[in-house]
Amino acid sequence: MKFRFVILVVMLMVRLSYALGPHELLLLVNSNSTESVEVAARFAELRGVPAINIVQLNIPEALLDVKRGISTNEFTKYIWAPANTALAERGIGDHVLAWIYSTDFPVMITSKPRTSIQGLTFLRNLLPEHDVINKGLYVSNIFAGPVNTNAPVHFTETFDVAKQMWGDEMPIPSMMLGYTGKLGNSVDEVKGCIERGVEADSTFPEGTVWFVDTPGVRSKARRWQFAAVKDDLAKLNVRAEITKSFPVGASNVIGMVMGEAKVTPEKAAYSAGCMADHLTSFGAVFSTTTQSKLTAWIKAGVTSSAGTIVEPYALWTKFPAARFYVHYAKGCSMIESYYQSIRSPLQILLVGEPLSAPWKPKAELLLPNLGSGVVKGKITVDTDVKSMGHQFYSHFMLLVDGKLHDKGNVVKFDSTKVTNGKHRVRVVAYLIGNVRSQIYKE
Repeated sequence: MKFRFVILVVMLMVRLSYALGPHELLLLVNSNSTESVEVAARFAELRGVPAINIVQLNIPEALLDVKRGISTNEFTKYIWAPANTALAERGIGDHVLAWIYSTDFPVMITSKPRTSIQGLTFLRNLLPEHDVINKGLYVSNIFAGPVNTNAPVHFTETFDVAKQMWGDEMPIPSMMLGYTGKLGNSVDEVKGCIERGVEADSTFPEGTVWFVDTPGVRSKARRWQFAAVKDDLAKLNVRAEITKSFPVGASNVIGMVMGEAKVTPEKAAYSAGCMADHLTSFGAVFSTTTQSKLTAWIKAGVTSSAGTIVEPYALWTKFPAARFYVHYAKGCSMIESYYQSIRSPLQILLVGEPLSAPWKPKAELLLPNLGSGVVKGKITVDTDVKSMGHQFYSHFMLLVDGKLHDKGNVVKFDSTKVTNGKHRVRVVAYLIGNVRSQIYKE
């Protein structure tokens, strides 16, 4: 047998650990929008998204009209089909777990009833019956509970663990990096939001999660969740407060759950990584100035917010539950915390930095015998992880040019499986447990 000689290009850069990793994302870009390209490029640069995971889509400008929306057929033609074709042709579908939309994408699907672009993505482009959507009866298999004050909760887990359980039945979680259309944010505000998400990683912030219990149906929808979540956060050394009014002048806000038609988020100061929302009818209905939009939170310095694209009828199942912050404080990323806390995520729009994870552990991956140079035949990659505390990393993944090359407790590079020439290698180490934080070097 003739061994191929290949040059491994391994830039031994220290990377913070991730919950969901950048190689597990499909980053979708509207190629007809310079803003979409610019925002996606900034996110990919800061997060290390492999080039093979970035897909350019040709979205007609007419589909960005917030009053018009996009039909299910148009979603299939311009988004679903080309994105899945790219996954198949590039050979990365075996490890992609979530889709991330850049800016300048339609947000509303004109199905009956209407769904969000993220809702139809989550459903893998297969709509359930009318009442299942309209009444918030759909039950996500990623939702971790509870459904009432006496109900059990499922353990917190990262998407890769959920994928092992659900296999092909695993839905496709997604988020949008920013909304820059009518009543939206500027490109600079969106890029600032992304930068805050990166800044927040592994900071273990000392601040407060606020549960604002104002009168009215909007707060009532999630009021039953507040006390239990406050207690659970205390066990994780995260401070939470229940208040009857917006905490004007509060600083180091690391989360806020409230229910109001109009909000003034600029009256508080937010820590990097903060998620806040205000459960109202038109938080992501950008065709009307009625009620405050989720984009007001991003403008004020929040790292992510959520709102529905149609009247949700104050059904708590359609919004992030207060337990979002428990998953977040256990080390999950923003997007993983969202989908574990939303029971029926079909009409919601989630906007912000998806990989932000303030409570993920710090770690550094060392590769003693792997560096830039010529490799012949098969080599076992030596791995060593320096971490805080008593964390143990026992599972590894080896990607070559963004494609899965090997995985297991030990990984090997085999030059006979690739073409001669230069290749980019990424080694990923996974923490054991249900929250599998990860660290990589490339």
